[in-house]
Amino acid sequence: MKVEDADKSVIDFPHNPYYRVAVLGLGGAAGRVVDRLAGCRMRDTRMCVFGMNSQEIDDVSFAEKYLIGDDGLGSGKDNLTAMFVSRKLLPVVNKIISVPMMVVYVVCLGGATGEGCAKIFLKETKRNAYAGKMLIAALPHHLEGKDKRERAKKRIKELKPFVDGVMVVDYENIDATSVSSLYKRADDILVDMARAFVRLLTVNSILDFGVSDVDCLMRLAKDKIIDFVTLTGDMDYIKDRLKHFYKLLPARYASIADISGMVCEICYPSIKAFERFGNISNILRVVLYDKVTDGDCESYKFKNAEMVKLSMSIDEDMKNDDIRVNIFLACRYW
Repeated sequence: MKVEDADKSVIDFPHNPYYRVAVLGLGGAAGRVVDRLAGCRMRDTRMCVFGMNSQEIDDVSFAEKYLIGDDGLGSGKDNLTAMFVSRKLLPVVNKIISVPMMVVYVVCLGGATGEGCAKIFLKETKRNAYAGKMLIAALPHHLEGKDKRERAKKRIKELKPFVDGVMVVDYENIDATSVSSLYKRADDILVDMARAFVRLLTVNSILDFGVSDVDCLMRLAKDKIIDFVTLTGDMDYIKDRLKHFYKLLPARYASIADISGMVCEICYPSIKAFERFGNISNILRVVLYDKVTDGDCESYKFKNAEMVKLSMSIDEDMKNDDIRVNIFLACRYW
């Protein structure tokens, strides 16, 4: 794959001109995540990586890749310089985001490349009237420096006005036994989160579920933060976890009454699995709509929630005996 300067970037393979979602990885760490996504057979999605380090760009195998500025500007160098050279790519980015219904920006905050690109791309690109904007951001661990972590938190606040929703992966909340395992686990979470969100927009649901439901969920998040919870396992495991739904909620939710909007997607590996385990949706309906049919299930009421949606789809990349439940939550409080 040929990569040249930002003002004359050339990608030597044709991309599908019709795509529903564009995913942009900003910086080296985010680029790894988006490159992994590009290798996951994501339909109707354009994957692009932007970086300032030629070695990291050369390692990208599946996504489109753009080298910006002079080699060596990345890896934590001056943020202002990163912003300056990122402006050269605005015509390219404007063209990419003019097509889809949703643009997803993936960035690991704390690095000059990711933060510089995010500021310019989100603030200075032309707004596609038909497209929403989702920011998926990673917050660094305090071991990387408390100042760096606090600066990253401020960046999220600065970028919120320019997007419709934000999903955050906080390295501080990840259990790991070493720094290398922390980064690997963080990458896995970012991939799962981004893939699950993109699937809502690109994979046909077995139920009546659409893009407007995703837009509604983002509007219901008072602080623009969309929380994500995922469960993967066999029928017994999923059923057991869903019986105590409140335990799945992130710490900032005091109770289910704090939920203003929610989308739950059930993924099956095949139609046969759906026919065999389809009644998992009945368990979810018990949780979501308080139709108690099982004496072992606790009763939950979402009377305060403005929107609760259920989607089901087929994911052929899953193991045959697994079921996955992806839950997207909007909090009613700032």
